[in-house]
Amino acid sequence: MGRVDSFRAAENERVRRPIEFSVPLEDFNSTRLPAEARQPGTDAFEAAVARFYDDQFAEAGGRVAVQVAETEIRVKWIPKEGANLLDYAVRLLSAGDYRAGVPLLESLNETDPDNSVVLFNLGMAYSDLGRLSEARAHLEKAVRIDQQYASAWVALGVAQERSRRTDEALASFRTALELQPDNPYAERSIGAALGNAGNLEEAEKHFRRAATLAPKDQTAALGLAQCVEKLERFDEADELYLKSIRIDPDSPLAEVARKARSAIAHRGFRSRAIGGLRPDAAMYCLAAIEELERLSPSDMQTIVFEIALLGRAGLDVNEPAKKYALKSLPGRPFSGLQLVSMMYVGFKRIDPSADVGFDLSKEYEQALALHRAKQP
Repeated sequence: MGRVDSFRAAENERVRRPIEFSVPLEDFNSTRLPAEARQPGTDAFEAAVARFYDDQFAEAGGRVAVQVAETEIRVKWIPKEGANLLDYAVRLLSAGDYRAGVPLLESLNETDPDNSVVLFNLGMAYSDLGRLSEARAHLEKAVRIDQQYASAWVALGVAQERSRRTDEALASFRTALELQPDNPYAERSIGAALGNAGNLEEAEKHFRRAATLAPKDQTAALGLAQCVEKLERFDEADELYLKSIRIDPDSPLAEVARKARSAIAHRGFRSRAIGGLRPDAAMYCLAAIEELERLSPSDMQTIVFEIALLGRAGLDVNEPAKKYALKSLPGRPFSGLQLVSMMYVGFKRIDPSADVGFDLSKEYEQALALHRAKQP
């Protein structure tokens, strides 16, 4: 019987105690409720909140009581006998619901304070919440109880690194690697710690190994790309950023990678500027101003949004020979710089405050001046 199973057997014999937590009203995501029941202070809101928590704990079973007060929502849950509370708590944390998951883990920790699995999960949760001294205490206890618990050593190292205890963190990560030489999370964590300490060459080695061991780990892929960029190998970094985006294009990490790619592209773009201005981009902006002003707002938006969507995969603004096609403007090949210029001009008309991720402000102003000079 493993760690988790032995805990379940002992834990399920105990009388269930209520799990209680509160959520400030301002922190509750009301978009999870029906549209007609999102106004606090209404009966519909209170009923919808109660149904939300009923549904949330339905899988684990038991009884739920919800009270909506003036400034907070109070929840009391009494789990049913035999409920697998540890697995349920981990699922809550994985879904980002720390307000429900942490009180459950705290209750389990009170029930069995020497269970290393509970200590590990609770320590990780505290670490993510920034409660670093508590995180370190729980994770240190976990590895004292089970010195072979590699994942707990990694989590302890992360909490130590977040506490700016880099030497301690590196020691914890290396212990994890001694226990599990093929642990990709230990590899990427030691890479991050070394990178933060300025040891980029060693950091790169660990990030590369992490990316090899876990090719779908977007965090490792992004860490490797950032490390290579800091080593000023920009073309390689750009390819690595693109690889990390492809792992999960809709994630927050993908947005970080896209911004990094834009910055690299902008670096190359500006290196060819004359007096701080790219004449070719200014002329592309001028052409876009003249073309887009002849279109209806809806047609213009169709073109601009298609370019923006195409740009999520990356537009090469530094290679004029590379061409792209638009469904909204068929039969015309465009360079990456042409499309970025058109998108920049379009967003200046749609939403002047929008950040398109590429600065053509100088070229746009020059194009506007040229356009005004051509007017009768």
